[in-house]
Amino acid sequence: MSLVSDLIVKVVDSSSVIGQVLQKAKVLASELKSPELRTWVDSELTGYDDEDSLPDCRISVGMNLGHFEGGFGSAIRNAPLPIYALPEEFRAGMSKLRLTASVSSLQEMHNLESTYQESWSADLIALVSSKFYQGMALRMAWKHIPQAEITGVLDTARNKLLSFLLELKEQYPEVEDADAGLRAIPSDEVRISIANNIFGTNNNLASGQSVQQTVNQNVKQGDIDALLSVLAEASLPEESIDELKVAISEDESISRDGLGPKVSIWMAKLAEKIGTNATATLAAQAVLQFYGIS
Repeated sequence: MSLVSDLIVKVVDSSSVIGQVLQKAKVLASELKSPELRTWVDSELTGYDDEDSLPDCRISVGMNLGHFEGGFGSAIRNAPLPIYALPEEFRAGMSKLRLTASVSSLQEMHNLESTYQESWSADLIALVSSKFYQGMALRMAWKHIPQAEITGVLDTARNKLLSFLLELKEQYPEVEDADAGLRAIPSDEVRISIANNIFGTNNNLASGQSVQQTVNQNVKQGDIDALLSVLAEASLPEESIDELKVAISEDESISRDGLGPKVSIWMAKLAEKIGTNATATLAAQAVLQFYGIS
């Protein structure tokens, strides 16, 4: 079996280890004399040192979460952390999670069914400790991304390599049966195929980006009907939506501007109740949009 045919078989086999598949793709890069393919393979195998070179599929709108402590032994765990509370110079960096790790590390997280976390620095926590929930101090904080995003990165690496291999086989059928023809393929043709299939525009948007787009398009500041509609369409439990209406009303009754204590507590309890999935992310962002906080 030729190198290209063997790689195709392994790429489509979901039980194959993606790191081993890419190691074999490194051999293909050598046969093709393709520095572009080797650069991509090396980055996926060892991780990305330069965040500017990260492909889109490795950049996600991460949800920031934290543990809080208050008076009389009170505490809130896994509470959403609105980015608006951070000093402006930190917001851009903290609103996204960049998955720079190697595919082997990501595969290990996937196998352990764990989630990807990146802890906040102690200095940043100390700087903003009291800026989130009234009467509560932030003790731990981290960026969180669902396991589904990790799976997406691994699947995208497979799909990119598979698209390249299939196009190579289609344009040069002789490589399906023998490796001898690989070095005869014009380097410009290889470069174009790699550009289109591996470095091209990625259509797999991070789920957080689509969530943010949905919220921005449908929730305007002060429009409670739109807010409740978005939450209902996101399949948020009806009980939670009713609790939010009460919390908004109670905060308004004490004449507080912006995000009040009752709604803040509701957001924290929601994270405890349904976890930190895409629905929780959408709910938190929709509430902030309702209050004119972006």
